[in-house]
Amino acid sequence: MVDRTGDETGDEAGGVPGGADGETGRETSETERVLELAAAYVSAGRHREALALLGPYLAGHADSERALCLASQAALGSGDPERALRAAERALQLNPENEWSWRLVASALAKLGRFDDAREASSVAQGLAPASWLAHLSLAQVDVFAQCITPDGDAAAIEAVRLAPLEPDAHFMSANVALAKNDLQGAESAYRTTLRLNPQHTAARNNLSVVMLRSGRAADAAGGFLDVLATDPTFALALQNVRAASSNALSRLFRLFAIATTLAGYALVILLLEPPLTEQAQLVVQCSLLLVAVVSAAAVVIDLVRLRRTTGRRLYAYLLHLPRIDRYSTGFVILFVLVYGLMVTACFTALPQSTLLYGACWVLLAVSAAVSGAHDSRRQKSRRPGARHQH
Repeated sequence: MVDRTGDETGDEAGGVPGGADGETGRETSETERVLELAAAYVSAGRHREALALLGPYLAGHADSERALCLASQAALGSGDPERALRAAERALQLNPENEWSWRLVASALAKLGRFDDAREASSVAQGLAPASWLAHLSLAQVDVFAQCITPDGDAAAIEAVRLAPLEPDAHFMSANVALAKNDLQGAESAYRTTLRLNPQHTAARNNLSVVMLRSGRAADAAGGFLDVLATDPTFALALQNVRAASSNALSRLFRLFAIATTLAGYALVILLLEPPLTEQAQLVVQCSLLLVAVVSAAAVVIDLVRLRRTTGRRLYAYLLHLPRIDRYSTGFVILFVLVYGLMVTACFTALPQSTLLYGACWVLLAVSAAVSGAHDSRRQKSRRPGARHQH
């Protein structure tokens, strides 16, 4: 999450007071329009356009605090924390009492991994503006980036919500703090509050789906990720999370099928024993295989029904978001189900060829399981991350 500008939040959040940025009362309306347009670009998330606008402006107004802070925030939004830090530190040289600059320094340092320095900068911002919810939010944000929630960071998130109970971003950061502490129930509640205050908050919707996925509600999570993509097709994190959700579901199925393969192998050995099994023992083997087949099929059907119920007509879109290796593995899962059905059929037939058919099916099952294992191994080596949340 990128800090808001003073234009969005007013003086209470550390916005630069009029005349404090080195501009005189004789500043032209054209110059003011440039800064207003840059602030609008930053507010709309069009950070590169803001930087393109502010570059020429700062060339002629190097001592403009407001322009430097806007440039710092735009650089943060465009993924350049080093540039953001330089601009914010230059603003601090002009006015060390500007808490907005301190918050920007804290955000840049946190993104650079300098968490202790970032906490110090956030503490300075809190001291300069104790009534600013954004100043408290800054410290909580640093802890979230560090994935280490300190008592001060926890208290800062609570204070931000107390000071600004109607601000979606205050609840959003409170939810991020809860998620970092693995408090899934608290995180879900805070994310839902964020969405109630701002239904278009895509980061909150994405993070809520992450909470659902971690809670074992993969179908609901998939629907949430698709909602995010429908609202903002450029939200790359949601696409990554759809893929993570699909891989999670496939891995669960692979584990189930690996158990089924093992049981099928034991059953094959038992059926080939000499002397042949008694009718009662053979019936036990047959029923065991049938039970595994029914449980496996039921698990697949339940997952698909829940996914269909959540995603509706978007089920096809969900499947399209599967990475190529997962699509291949899905094909082997389907083959697995078909072959297992043949095995169960062969087990219940009295034909002389049934043992041969059973053996051939088991070989296909072993190949299927090997491919599934290779899929998991490749994913581990590629270190594909699981579902990620937006800070």
